[in-house]
Amino acid sequence: MSIVGSEQWMYNSGTGFYPFGINQSCRFDDASDDFLSRSFDTGNQKTFTYSCWVKLASLGTSRTLLARHAAGNNTFVFRFDANNNLQVENFQSSYQLHLVTDAEFRDIGAWYNVVLRIDTTQSTNTDRARLYVNGIEQTSFSSSVYPSQNTNLKVNSNADHIIGARSSGSFNFDGYLADVNFIDGQSLAPTSFGELKQDIWVPIDTSSLDFASGVNSFRLQFQDSSSLGDDTGGQTHDFSVTGLT
Repeated sequence: MSIVGSEQWMYNSGTGFYPFGINQSCRFDDASDDFLSRSFDTGNQKTFTYSCWVKLASLGTSRTLLARHAAGNNTFVFRFDANNNLQVENFQSSYQLHLVTDAEFRDIGAWYNVVLRIDTTQSTNTDRARLYVNGIEQTSFSSSVYPSQNTNLKVNSNADHIIGARSSGSFNFDGYLADVNFIDGQSLAPTSFGELKQDIWVPIDTSSLDFASGVNSFRLQFQDSSSLGDDTGGQTHDFSVTGLT
């Protein structure tokens, strides 16, 4: 699952081959309890898309990309698990959604583009939650619980949402995140965030995406080291920073 030449597009994008260069990433250290958080307003809990570029710094632990965590068994977590599988779960007394890839992601030298696409209004259950890595849909799962049609998931509810941890000190991410995009109310294909160039999945500029139509949409590019949680999608949905320097 490694990306051939991934270091080139991330750090040397001026060759003309790459359509868009990502110049900044954010380093999360699980030992330092680093994360970003923001209290969401109530948005579209049936339809949304989350995309980020990920470089792992360690293996064999749970590493959270996005979570909505509340007291008790009332959680949404999107993460790499301790077996290095990609996993998404929505739990309230039981699983409304639980996908765990058979694929293991163990290349700490590569950048992965990870896309979670949710639309519980779809009539076909496998279209209600879809996972992609480097533009490739993941279809082989060790666990595959799909939400019932029109289920409201925990994401986009009026509660704190976290990038880089499930809650303080829990499932902390260890590695780098870059160009994090969340689109409230739209289910978008991975081609909204990347494209193939000579069989290499590379980023594209997402500035033309409709960040204004959703209540909670945001884009984090980590352009200002003194304010890493700045929303650059134009909606001022800034995140609070904990631990990150």
